[in-house]
Amino acid sequence: MSLPLNTENLQLLINLIPEEKISFWKRVFEQFDVDNSKTLDVAELGEVIHSMGCRQSEKQIPMAIATITGSQDTHIVNFEQFLALMQLDLLGISTLPGLVTEAAPPAITEPIQITYFIDILCIWAYIAQIRIDELKSRFKNQIVINYHFVSVFGDARHKLENRWRDRGGLAGYSNHVQEVVARFNHLSVHPEVWKNVTPHSSTSSHLFLKAIHLLESKGLIESKGTQSCCETAITALRQAFFQDLQDISHRKVQWSIAEALEFPISQIQAEIDSGAAYAELSRDFQEVKDYNVTVSPTMIFNEGRQRLNGNVGYRVMESNIRELISNVPGEASWC
Repeated sequence: MSLPLNTENLQLLINLIPEEKISFWKRVFEQFDVDNSKTLDVAELGEVIHSMGCRQSEKQIPMAIATITGSQDTHIVNFEQFLALMQLDLLGISTLPGLVTEAAPPAITEPIQITYFIDILCIWAYIAQIRIDELKSRFKNQIVINYHFVSVFGDARHKLENRWRDRGGLAGYSNHVQEVVARFNHLSVHPEVWKNVTPHSSTSSHLFLKAIHLLESKGLIESKGTQSCCETAITALRQAFFQDLQDISHRKVQWSIAEALEFPISQIQAEIDSGAAYAELSRDFQEVKDYNVTVSPTMIFNEGRQRLNGNVGYRVMESNIRELISNVPGEASWC
């Protein structure tokens, strides 16, 4: 069939879908949108269809896309068009022979939720980021990394001056950081780090990041790559301090970073001024207590039943995730 699927017809189809079904298909769409393009191409849509136990020919899926878009030259569908495609089959207007969406739902599983506590000024969390990036690349939509903040450097200057007083003070701590980083070949830090520029606190940066996360969760800003907006800001803050020796506890430095990332400064400020970002950060502080988090980084799995603290190797992280993914529902994990 050929359907003139203009905006009005598209919305009429979507209006027929119950809210819980829309949420379900949204999770399906995001799981199979492996390149995070906000669209499904022929291959990705084919994976959705095949997960339902159907085996369409190479020609049938492009034909289905053409049916829903009205164009033979288009080989992708956005989320609304994907919803319409599913709804047409529910109405008995089959665009893909053999596909019955109610009787054969796709084999989608909820992603593994990972609660990841860091302090933005923690060198160990900076070192570990490459492992987090690899986990995301390896497991894609099978995992979700939820960033939370633990206040290891909440009173950074006072803490370091006192704890390192007998070991060379801030210069001694700087040397320690240099020695730690020298053991890894994927990053570097400025030779004067912590000496000439010593942020008062990581809390200001954490508040800034919470405001960005709130804007992202509301759909007011969007990521431009594989990193979330919050992750992009984390990367920029670390770069600014560890390599460029900028005081990232200072708001003007944060605004400079936001401007460089093309994030709306006024909206970030509004989330801070309203108290919303403070509330988010306060919830992190409560979770730190609930989970008894004392170090950065700390990775929490399986609703707190499993945790990895500090400088943990990639293969250990990966094995925990693989065990949770393959674990039979109701069966205790061996990890």
